[in-house]
Amino acid sequence: MDIEKALAKIRKCFELAASSNEHEAAAAMRQASALMKKFNLDRSSVIASEANVKSSVRSRPPEWEKLLALTVAHQLECTLMSRVVKGKRFDWVFIGRHARPEMAVYAFEVLSRQVKVARERFLLRSDVCTLSTGQKRKLASRYSLGWVARVAAIVSQFAGTAKQDPVVAEYIAQKHGDVPEGKPIKDLGRLQGNDLIAFRIGAAEGAEAQLHRGVGDGVRPSLLE
Repeated sequence: MDIEKALAKIRKCFELAASSNEHEAAAAMRQASALMKKFNLDRSSVIASEANVKSSVRSRPPEWEKLLALTVAHQLECTLMSRVVKGKRFDWVFIGRHARPEMAVYAFEVLSRQVKVARERFLLRSDVCTLSTGQKRKLASRYSLGWVARVAAIVSQFAGTAKQDPVVAEYIAQKHGDVPEGKPIKDLGRLQGNDLIAFRIGAAEGAEAQLHRGVGDGVRPSLLE
């Protein structure tokens, strides 16, 4: 049995240890303890886990993607890290309790696809498609930020309730050491003019996001000035 199979079996034992059957619970805890001792594992290695997802870019992800990763991590009680893999790709790493990192990856991937589809639809608007490439890129960025800013409540409904566990911090310290703080998101309060309008349109359409189906069609807000 390798370490990954042992971890899976130990986590299953912990689930069984919550059984109302005292004998079954005790047997599960004994088996979990024996496996942890055999593989020299502590509680943080068993309770906490991590999952990673590839960024849309090789380096310096866009602000909307950073905000989405932070939003998903916060709502799912995960710690967010990032890493460059062999200088060829940029990964987001979600670290949390039990299956929450996998849930975070799922939410991030689904919502990333939806915001990209919504952004392409935004760029086809009659008041946007005639703008210069630079203007369209800038407004698309503001639209995407607004869209992502609106999805926090949707991710919260998907996540349910969870309590933070100090073993996650212990897991990070053991596996990754000191984690430097990331750069803050740009101040959205300073947006004005068409930048602000694009942000508001994105926020309005972000309300249509779903974690179980694609972006729905809805009534558009006012056109850009």
